[in-house]
Amino acid sequence: MKNLAFLPVGLFGAAMGLSGLCIAWRLAHALLGAPSWIGEAIGALAVLAFLAIACAYSIKLACFPARVAAEWNHPVIGPLFSTVFISLLLLPVVIAPYAPGFAQALWVPGAAAMACFTTLMVHRWLTGNPAIDHVSPSWFVPVIGALNIPAAGMFGDVAAMHEFYLLCVAVGLFFAVVLFTLVFARLVFRAPLPDALQPTLAILTAPFGVGFIGYTQTVGGVDLLASLLFYCGVFLLVVLAPVLIRQACRPPFRLAWWSISFPLAALAVAGLRYARATGVPVSLWLAAAILAVVTVAIAWVTLQTLYHLLRGDLLAPEIAAAKAAR
Repeated sequence: MKNLAFLPVGLFGAAMGLSGLCIAWRLAHALLGAPSWIGEAIGALAVLAFLAIACAYSIKLACFPARVAAEWNHPVIGPLFSTVFISLLLLPVVIAPYAPGFAQALWVPGAAAMACFTTLMVHRWLTGNPAIDHVSPSWFVPVIGALNIPAAGMFGDVAAMHEFYLLCVAVGLFFAVVLFTLVFARLVFRAPLPDALQPTLAILTAPFGVGFIGYTQTVGGVDLLASLLFYCGVFLLVVLAPVLIRQACRPPFRLAWWSISFPLAALAVAGLRYARATGVPVSLWLAAAILAVVTVAIAWVTLQTLYHLLRGDLLAPEIAAAKAAR
């Protein structure tokens, strides 16, 4: 039980990544004729993962509130609380075919909480006087959360909701540009990220994949800006892939590897939607290749997580890092 004190809030990214992969495979079923059961099985796993993580983190909140408060106030970890709210935006998409009313009821508080949290984080950055070394890819997550509100596509036919979607896309894309500049400068001119944070480099692709989805969902189609967003995401995936693969070969396995799941799944969804809109065969092949890579990557993270969970040492790297920090 005491090991739950070291459970990272960023683990909710597992529910995000599995939800995104479910959506991608549903699109693959429609476009490529992939078996429908794959997406539905991944969706069921996403729901189970969220329930398990929420239960475990609730125990942590009840038994170790000081550690939760420390995460909330941490300049690097604090933004990852948005993974909770993004999960509440994506899970409704997963369950909508089975319970549309419940999905909409779940999405509403998720969207409201995400909008409030994004506002809070921008306020914190502007008034909290953070150091440049505090800037990390995790800062993108609250901004990505704003883009996920329209990406889910709930109530898009309501005029007032469409205006809210425009607000979310405006905030998400603008601050994605600002944060990308900050994070890129920090990565280039400062010391490299610690090994524990190296997997979060994959989050650099998220503003482009999620931006494509949120933008096209709001404007109603793929235009030049949407195409540029998608291909920027593809370029970054190619650039970052060798770094991530090299890091993955170095033990120990860390739960931070779940941070690669949703950015890559979002890029797979963007690729399939782009291929559907353009109808160009090469786009379809590219989307299929991205989906294959993303599926293998998330399967690896899932199997590693289950393996270390059964061994009982899943939280060992987090415990060791906390002791070293003290």
